[in-house]
Amino acid sequence: MRGLVVFVLIFFVVPIVSSQKFLGYWEIMSKEKEEQEEIEDRLRWVGFFEDSTYSAGLIGELDTGKRGVWTFDKKENLLQLISYNDNVDDGKYVIKRVSKDHMTLDLLWKSIYLEKVHKSSKVPIDAEPYWEYDFGSGYPNQNPAIDEANFYFGSDMTPVTCLDKNSGTVRWVSDVKVGSKGFFHSIAQDENFLYFNGTQGTIYKVDKNDGKATWSVKVPFDDDVLNKITVYNNLLFVNPLVKMFIALDKNGKEVWSTELSNPVFSYTIENSMIYANVGFGDFVVLDAKSGEILNQKHISSKVNFYPTPIVSKETLLLCDVGKETITGYNPLTLEEKWKDSTNQFKGMYQSGEMVFAISDSEFSRLSPVDGSLLWSVPGEFDRICNPTVSAGKVFIQTRYMFFIIDTKNGNVLLRTPFEHMSYTQPLITENGIYVGYEGMITKLKHPF
Repeated sequence: MRGLVVFVLIFFVVPIVSSQKFLGYWEIMSKEKEEQEEIEDRLRWVGFFEDSTYSAGLIGELDTGKRGVWTFDKKENLLQLISYNDNVDDGKYVIKRVSKDHMTLDLLWKSIYLEKVHKSSKVPIDAEPYWEYDFGSGYPNQNPAIDEANFYFGSDMTPVTCLDKNSGTVRWVSDVKVGSKGFFHSIAQDENFLYFNGTQGTIYKVDKNDGKATWSVKVPFDDDVLNKITVYNNLLFVNPLVKMFIALDKNGKEVWSTELSNPVFSYTIENSMIYANVGFGDFVVLDAKSGEILNQKHISSKVNFYPTPIVSKETLLLCDVGKETITGYNPLTLEEKWKDSTNQFKGMYQSGEMVFAISDSEFSRLSPVDGSLLWSVPGEFDRICNPTVSAGKVFIQTRYMFFIIDTKNGNVLLRTPFEHMSYTQPLITENGIYVGYEGMITKLKHPF
């Protein structure tokens, strides 16, 4: 099929074909020579556009394999393609049949069969930016915040900043900033205020309207890193990486503090209980209202790193990075329910009730009930930011790639290069995708 045999086209024709009938995106189903030859996994597509251009490539790959121009001889039902690559003739195709859903093309002795697809289902489009905000240097914090009007972020080099989420214009720059290792930090929020930790154990409450600090509170601290702030049931929860967990009210007054055997490295709050990974292999469950220790368990004798615990479907999940193991526990009794050490998972993430895990070579969705794999996507997932689920899709930002995957079946809807160092979770709204990397915040158009 000369140039385009690789990207197989297909159209369906009636005796006289209008150019409007073959415009749009098509998925290549199969091609025929003397005998049927299937196109592997139906992974190829071609698009014809009103400006007399075409493109073709692999489904899920943003980089288009071919681009060029088309001409159409209505009398002969003949579609000719000329590639932009040195004006190479990509072939003259006779449109035998075309309908709103299917098309058949003939090239010499070959027939090519295509099926119409919507760009929202399989065909990738460039994720073009709505706006970009260059804040100079530094890395945006791991968990920024977004509300109906604004996007809020800090970095290890710049103060907390508020951007109009529609235009990207600066609404205010605060006088305070997140800690010196701010790219690890989170910004918590309620309707009117932001809450985050600065340097030297200082916690700030900042007005969303003008960026002014309403109050600041000093808490015990050991390091500026891993100081997660959470707003839950009108309380503010702080783990300052000392042997203590602290709850404040929204006026900055201490409600309770609980001494622990070691510093808390990660935690989650669910059903008014705090599930916390304590250093050196200990795990504790605290009452979020009182700080009382409800249960505790020694789960490892090694100094292994444990990502944020997950509670989903009445199961507590813990990931031991050193042992490359995920274990499911009863969240009340801490009795083991299941363990997965065969997939060598090194991290896990939660969005709603969905649980995802990564190994060196796969990104997977797990059943929290029994740890079974619902699907896996091969690839290099050496380090990823927290995934985000929106409208049945999971959005993943790695050091080198940006992925969009169907949460039901694991189909890769988009895979595009993203060669930026980043620690920032992508935030998704109906109107765009917000990503952050060194010196830059960008709002991208949805590619679907």
